[in-house]
Amino acid sequence: MKNVRNIVASLFISVLLTACATVSPAKTNIADLKVLAAESLIADIAQNIAGDRIVIQTLIPDGYETHSFQPTPQDVSSILKSDLFIMNGGGYEGWMSEVTAANATEINLVEASHGLEFRHVVDDHSAENEPSATDEHLHELGDPHFWTDPNNVIKYAENIRDALIALDPEGKSTYEQNTIAYIKELNDLDIWIKDQVNVIPAEKRIIITNHDELGYFADHYGFEVVGTLLEGTSSESSASSQHIVDLINTIKEHQVNVVFIELVDDPALAAQIQEETGIRIINELNTHSLMVDGKTTSYIEVTKNNVLLLTELK
Repeated sequence: MKNVRNIVASLFISVLLTACATVSPAKTNIADLKVLAAESLIADIAQNIAGDRIVIQTLIPDGYETHSFQPTPQDVSSILKSDLFIMNGGGYEGWMSEVTAANATEINLVEASHGLEFRHVVDDHSAENEPSATDEHLHELGDPHFWTDPNNVIKYAENIRDALIALDPEGKSTYEQNTIAYIKELNDLDIWIKDQVNVIPAEKRIIITNHDELGYFADHYGFEVVGTLLEGTSSESSASSQHIVDLINTIKEHQVNVVFIELVDDPALAAQIQEETGIRIINELNTHSLMVDGKTTSYIEVTKNNVLLLTELK
């Protein structure tokens, strides 16, 4: 019954988002346009498409734990006042469903990931760890971390390009040219990643992360995610006692010597696993924001930093 309710709710949200996608008439003064992105990562991608024509603003501060984000009344007001709101989509911004339900006709939004297919995620939740109805941040639609594979970001760029053209038709040539240039950068990034990954022996391309966040990356570049500290694709998930026992056994079975966690993750569980197994913890992974060494960078730079961290597996 719960699954049926989830499916119905998901369909309802999808209808609302489709209704929200009607673009308002273009403003005559480009300087008056306000384009807002949910996360800094999305804002960076959008800025590459917008170029110097529009400044993309960000709703969630960089370095903030996006899974636990709850919009304030001021945040909702910012969304409503924007001429275009860009979000990742795919259920990543679980908090957005309430905003659209209350303001469906007032929001012009685009899901950057629209058109991409979810990867298959095996749901191995035990009965004792079944998500509660109040847990709004579990990604019930599937794994929304599409951007961890830069090939998926090509679709992000195309969707954002189309939304900007609809908002600002006079800037069509600029947005199209910027998209072509950015896709080339993404293709170059893909080649660079493959070169880096090649230094890691195939048998060592085994990953354990905080939650299931690197699935698309792993699928494309030949890694295997053999376990996660938390159960599921959200850092708001939890870990049952049986899950922890199973994870320790997995670490020993696969002789894993490194666990990768995010800068914003709570290290307590990783420390517990480390005490039991002697595994090394690398807590500099960053897949949800643009922070590297305390500085804001770009999607491409933070992706490169993550890849360099993964080369520790060699």
